[in-house]
Amino acid sequence: GWEKTWAFLKDIDPYIEYYPSRTGDVVAELANGTRAMMVSTMGWDINPRVLGNMPPDYQTVQLEGTSFVADAQFMVVPKGLDNDHLAVVLDLMAWMLKPDQQAIAYDKGYFYPGPAVKDVDRSMAPEESQQAIKDFGRPEYDDMAANTPVVLPLAADNLVKAFAMWDEQIGGNKIKIPPTAVPTPTTAP
Repeated sequence: GWEKTWAFLKDIDPYIEYYPSRTGDVVAELANGTRAMMVSTMGWDINPRVLGNMPPDYQTVQLEGTSFVADAQFMVVPKGLDNDHLAVVLDLMAWMLKPDQQAIAYDKGYFYPGPAVKDVDRSMAPEESQQAIKDFGRPEYDDMAANTPVVLPLAADNLVKAFAMWDEQIGGNKIKIPPTAVPTPTTAP
């Protein structure tokens, strides 16, 4: 499907003024009316509304044929770590992987409880997280989480190739970095 994707992106290119460099900027543009729609995830729908960064009445739609691309957070151990430190790091990792600790990652709806965290349901999340999902979640999200196919992301070599193609053929010359992302030089008094 790559050929169709890249052809479509090239076809719409004349109508794209720029590509924001951060998801939060897209949310802000949607909230202030300078953007009409965005591609999102359940977490990026719920969390900005919880935080008041986007109006609570914004609506979503799932396109026919949608699949979720699996995403993850990773833990690594530095190469050559001595045994004493390795034991501590492995204990920390084991603790972080306990269901009660994994449930904390639901935050204020940022990660939606679903297939991404096996055997960690909403009832295990902190009360604040449960309330956020109750107040800002959507009735269809449980069904979407249970029934939408989950696919693996591209293999590393193809992902690197896709990023390079994006930079060279599509968005590389249309990235907009907002002023808030650029460090401001300071002067001494």
